Formats: sequence, C-alpha cells, structure tokens
Amino acid sequence: ELEYPVKFTSGERHVKLKGEAYFSVKKDTTKPFFVTSGAYRLRVYGTEFNMNTYHKERIQVVLVNGAVGFRANASTPERRLKPNQLGEANEVTGEVEIKDVDVYSYIAWKNQDVVFVNERLESIMEKIERWYDVSVFFQNDSLKDVRFYGNVQRYADIRDLLFFLEKTSDVRFSVKDRTIIVSNK
Repeated sequence: ELEYPVKFTSGERHVKLKGEAYFSVKKDTTKPFFVTSGAYRLRVYGTEFNMNTYHKERIQVVLVNGAVGFRANASTPERRLKPNQLGEANEVTGEVEIKDVDVYSYIAWKNQDVVFVNERLESIMEKIERWYDVSVFFQNDSLKDVRFYGNVQRYADIRDLLFFLEKTSDVRFSVKDRTIIVSNK
C-alpha cells in the first residue's frame, strides 16, 4: 500500500508505505523525498532502492545506487547507506544494522523472479502466503529453519514453486483448499 498526495504542494515530497516497493527517485535538492512507515523514516537523496516494511521488527532498505538516510524512529539519529548495502532497522527498539549485500536477491521480485540465498523456509512461506493468498501450516516447527538457495519465477503456478522447493529438500507440501501443509518427507 502506497499513500501519496495527488500533487506535492509543500517543499517536500512525502509518501507512506505499507509492504514492499521499489523506488527510483530523481534528485531534487529543493524538494526532498521522504518515505515513512509508522515511526520509520527514510530520506532519499536521488537514488534507486527497495524498501520492505512487512515486519516492524526488521524494516529493510537495500540501496541500489545513490544515497539514502534512514531513522528507525524519531528518537534515533539518521544513518546513511552506500550502494550495495542493506539497512535493517527495528522501529520499536531503534536498533539498526547495516551490511554489504548482493542487492539482486532483494530487488529480483520487480522482475518477477524470486531469489533465495540461504533463506529460511518460514520466510519463503510468508512471501508465498502474500503472493498467492494462501495459509501455511507447519506440521513440525523445525521445518521453518530449513534453508534454500535458488532462483525461480515468482508468478509461476504455485504448484511449480512448491515442486521446486520439495525436490531440493526433505520437505513435502500438500495443498488443501487454500492451505499449504508443510511436513517431512
């Protein structure tokens, strides 16, 4: 969900984000661009970046090029990212972590690709729930920690995606109505 005015009338360009979005923002020193999600605030200095706000405890910004500065909440100082860095902030605690990353796995979704780089099955299934409007049930909580590497088409049939995950692991998926049941093979 992206909220923005019909026309930016003040000296700032300000939008609100719930979810995930990829931005390409033209630099304009006279009208700064801001993205907020709850108390989290990102200042954009002319750049391309991806922002993911699905989890308040780990709001992520990945900088492709340009510059951004972000604040986890109003009581924290602004931190700057360099290209090919991930800034992860906890809006509640104000804790921030910045690390170097391969940005492709974070922005692949905009090209309808999904890239897993040592990603937990629980995280993958959270995405599948959003993309395919399904529920996921784990028969064994230890399966949430199974890790995956790979690159698949996002909008492929859900059965194709589950087939790929099943063939590359010791996990079995069954679909009943709009629920995916995750179990051991």
